[in-house]
Amino acid sequence: MKAARSRVTWAFLVLMAAAVAAQGASPGGGRPSASKADPFPIAAGALGDKGMQVLWQTELMLDNEPPLANLWLCGRFLVGRAADNRLFAINAATGVRLWSRQVAEPYQKVWQPAVDKDNLWVATTTKLLGIGGLDGKQLLTVDLDFSPAGQPLTNGAHVFIPDAKGWLQAVSILHRGVSWGRWTDDAVTAAPALDSSLVYFGSQSGVVYASTQNVRRIQWEHQTEGAIVADLQHTKTGLVLVASLDYTLYAFAGPSGRVAWKYNAGEPLRKTPYAIGNQVFVFTPEAGLTTLDATSGKKQWTLADGADFVSADTETVYVIGRSGRLLAVSRTDGKVKFDFALRPGTLVAVNETDSGIVYLATPNGAIMAIARKGLPAEEKKPEPAETPTPTPPEHKKPPTADTKKPAGDETKPPEVKETPAPAPAEAKPAEPAPAK
Repeated sequence: MKAARSRVTWAFLVLMAAAVAAQGASPGGGRPSASKADPFPIAAGALGDKGMQVLWQTELMLDNEPPLANLWLCGRFLVGRAADNRLFAINAATGVRLWSRQVAEPYQKVWQPAVDKDNLWVATTTKLLGIGGLDGKQLLTVDLDFSPAGQPLTNGAHVFIPDAKGWLQAVSILHRGVSWGRWTDDAVTAAPALDSSLVYFGSQSGVVYASTQNVRRIQWEHQTEGAIVADLQHTKTGLVLVASLDYTLYAFAGPSGRVAWKYNAGEPLRKTPYAIGNQVFVFTPEAGLTTLDATSGKKQWTLADGADFVSADTETVYVIGRSGRLLAVSRTDGKVKFDFALRPGTLVAVNETDSGIVYLATPNGAIMAIARKGLPAEEKKPEPAETPTPTPPEHKKPPTADTKKPAGDETKPPEVKETPAPAPAEAKPAEPAPAK
């Protein structure tokens, strides 16, 4: 009897040990993997009750690989960076995985890529890489003799890279080297902003600059009273938003450099302000989220629990709360409509396109895109065609010798017309055209 009881006890212990081992096993041998039944940042079943839907889901299968460390929305591409500096490119509209490739040694820094149409420009500690966004093919490599210190931007001819030694460096894509640079007296760590003709940048010396893009020609500069560490932003209405540690958010009227409005936050501004539609979203440690009217700078409402921007559509702004939850907030009055708990370590891609799509990923590489139900259909609806008002035919006089344009004017880049007229010596048409 005792022997039989012993055999039963031993069998029971073996079964229990096997069950515990099965529950605690991790395919990666180290960090635990998410449940195979539902590995994504938010359970799909939790979305429907709150008027949300999954647009697509995909998995990179990183259980045995270094985890994802960043998730970036770069134009039409969603780019993930693993801890070993391997990039993964995904079609942001469909979730189709496009390619992956190693872009730098694991110990180097890799910044969010700049995007120009279908090309990505990746700045690393030592190189600038041009990569085809659709196929991952390397287009060019430029060895850098400086270390990038902020996110680059591109206009298709140059890639503008902040430099910790105090320069904004303009790297020519055509000539594969630095075309021009501007020294700013202190480190440049904030990403610049672009419009059709100028590049705007600021440094930790507190000075904001506006320069022509393809040649170094400073149009204006403005001294603030604090360092500039947050990325600059350009709004659809032509304003340039600059957040300073002097507590002030400046809105400059693009080419003229006129201060359209200022907002005093009462505390240093270290995070990027985001402009979606006619609202500007400002995040600070004490106040949380503050929304401003983009035209006047007047405060609209605040949300103490708002910590970071995620995305926005016409009705709702999505933010990360102080507790790490995803909050859906009414853009009209700032009231929280609903919220979601996210898996620990969830990565978020900031979406400034006003599409309202939220991109999320786990470190294991489970990626999803979610949005309000019906929103994709709303965006696809064609706008009603406007009936043109009949106008009488215009009778033009033939040009005289005094009004005739000089030959070649029709090929002059249109963006030059948006900048204020420089000194007469700089405005001569005989000046060499910018390199493209």
